[in-house]
Amino acid sequence: MLWIVLALFLIAAILLLAAPFYRPVEADTDAQMQVLHSAMQQIDQDLELSKITEGEADTQRRVIAQRILTLQELGTQDAGPNGTDRKIFMALAAFVILGTFGLYALLGTPQMIAQRPNVLAAKPAAPIPSNDTQTLNDAIPKLVDHVSANPDDAEGWRMLGWSTFRLGRYEQSKAAYETALELEPQNSATRSAMGEALFMLADRVVTEPALAAFSHSYQLDPKDARARFYMGLAAEQAGEPEQALAIWVAMLQAGQQDDQWRAGLLAQTRELAAKYDLPLPDSLQAGPNSDQIEAAAQLSPTERQAMIAAMVEQLEARLSDNPDDAAGWQQLIRSRMVLGQPDEAKTALTKAKTALVDQPEKLAELEAFAVAEGVSE
Repeated sequence: MLWIVLALFLIAAILLLAAPFYRPVEADTDAQMQVLHSAMQQIDQDLELSKITEGEADTQRRVIAQRILTLQELGTQDAGPNGTDRKIFMALAAFVILGTFGLYALLGTPQMIAQRPNVLAAKPAAPIPSNDTQTLNDAIPKLVDHVSANPDDAEGWRMLGWSTFRLGRYEQSKAAYETALELEPQNSATRSAMGEALFMLADRVVTEPALAAFSHSYQLDPKDARARFYMGLAAEQAGEPEQALAIWVAMLQAGQQDDQWRAGLLAQTRELAAKYDLPLPDSLQAGPNSDQIEAAAQLSPTERQAMIAAMVEQLEARLSDNPDDAAGWQQLIRSRMVLGQPDEAKTALTKAKTALVDQPEKLAELEAFAVAEGVSE
């Protein structure tokens, strides 16, 4: 006990002596930091309102994150004695402190001090080199330092969760999001982001904890597109495709997604409908809708053939922009066969197989469909 008291007095004395060596430069960065945090929140709001795309949001987040880190560095610059003086002093201080505790370790009974676990304690695997990953790899250690010094900064923890998720460090991302939610439990975006981390940790399965996170996020904000999408995916994985289709169709009809997100969701919705033979609203069909079919019935055979051919060409053009639409490829193959164009149907099948080569399940369904339609390469 005496050793501990003496060590504490020693540390206090050293800290008092060290104060002149580490006097921070006074810099008014608080106001700027608040502006940047507000800008980060505005990005999330703009994304939910489809004012910006996911890619634009990511770019803006990276720019703001770099500005925040720059301000943090400026706010911790040193003034007073030069660097050499500080190094000499700290080396001597470290020697005294470590010597004291080393002696106590030999003569006394030291105990472990409980601390908050570091979310980056485990060394992650090196990510694939790229400009984005290098930027994030450089930023993450600074974010860790920031949240260590400011453990009550929910935005800092959320940024750490987002950054580690982008690099595929899902366990670390989950831990950071959990801490952010302890500080701001009513933040719907953070809660759905944590659900997505749980989804990735479970090999892309919406587990019960993940679904609970998405459901809670939806209750907090019914417009949270990420939460709604994964709730639909959970329904499909649970063997309820009708419910999944209803959720996704409602999202598409509400028009709350940016163009990039909408294209992917539309393709997945069409595939779901085709897989389970479920009806889709005319506005979401890959081919002609009921109004167009009725209009075609009023035309002459030549005009009708030209109209149908134009629709097929439009479908083919859409597939060039969105080649992952397996249901769209099936529609194109069928349309070519209806028009009496078996060679064009074979060409469409070849293009579809090339587009879906990395998706074996969709490719198998496509090949089975082509055989049923009488099309083979």
